Amino acid sequence: MSRAVMGMFFTFSIVLGYTLRMLYRRYHIGKYGDGSRPNTLMLHTPFPDEHGLDTMFQEGGFDDVMVLTRGASREEIEGVIGAAERLGIRTYCSLNALSYDVHSGIVTEVAHRASIPAFVRRDKFRLFGVNYSIARVEEAVLHVMRHLDELKGHYICFSNVHTTVMARESKEYAEVLNGAAFTFPDGTPIAKLQKKKGLIGADRVAGPDFMMHMFRDTTDGKITHFFYGSTQETLDALRAHLEIKYPGIVIKGMYSPPFRELTDEEDEADVEMINASGADIIWIGLGAPKQEKWMKAHEGKINGVMMGVGAGFDFHAGTIKRAPEWIQKIGFEWLYRLFQDPERLIKRYFVTNIKFLWYLAGEIMRNGL
Repeated sequence: MSRAVMGMFFTFSIVLGYTLRMLYRRYHIGKYGDGSRPNTLMLHTPFPDEHGLDTMFQEGGFDDVMVLTRGASREEIEGVIGAAERLGIRTYCSLNALSYDVHSGIVTEVAHRASIPAFVRRDKFRLFGVNYSIARVEEAVLHVMRHLDELKGHYICFSNVHTTVMARESKEYAEVLNGAAFTFPDGTPIAKLQKKKGLIGADRVAGPDFMMHMFRDTTDGKITHFFYGSTQETLDALRAHLEIKYPGIVIKGMYSPPFRELTDEEDEADVEMINASGADIIWIGLGAPKQEKWMKAHEGKINGVMMGVGAGFDFHAGTIKRAPEWIQKIGFEWLYRLFQDPERLIKRYFVTNIKFLWYLAGEIMRNGL
């Protein structure tokens, strides 16, 4: 790229960065707080006695206690709560349902009760010929965990603005996305269109977020993982990061295939390698549209459930820095990534985003979306 263009981007990034910081201070902090969270002592069964609890709390410099109730008897829960009450420690109890520790992102108020969706709903949101599932991240993760056996051999897609435009321009690719067990809206604009439609519980289900929740919820080792794609350097960094951040996670294998079309013999060998690992979830990081087409071609051949997550490998490996949460919330994650790699992404984002808006305007005029 020319120096003039790079200079323009540099100046634009400074102005935009300042503007976003001001918006963040005035809007985001006012709505969500400054992001600081109390230091919470997480208690799993078997719980400590009163003396042990006091020692753990004081030495760790904790602010409060969370009693994780799954797997604990009523007597054990009452015992540790009583000890915390006598010590004057602010204490909370986790909720659990369907053998699952309930997280905040899945809680829904129904009939004045805190509840969780039992499964991902069947109805879809159709945009540019793509049938999007309607869910939140944790809801999608819970559904996959509970229906893992029936999903094995099938694949799941996470489609953003870029891939939605690709599907609009390629019927073949649209059919690949629609052939998935689920295609979730990875892009904020798509999720906002779902919400505008009045679909309850609609939200963005980004691949990297789905990965994070799945990693966190499978540290008991009952569900295992295989990673196929990216570079060996990224895979090595990914393994190191996951084993530190999610102790107990079981990684059955990782493989970086050649960056070219494989021969039939090489492809068969890869399938045999993946299946021999016995992994339940096969994460595919080949980039769009290659990874979606690869999963479609291997439907019924791979024993685990395949999930195409693209740059999710790099985000969790730490080789690419993801946008801060507040930037994700206001829908500017694409711009953050653009400044990280402008030469590669400028055409993809600007051209694709303009196409998306153009196609969307046509869709609204025709169907009133």
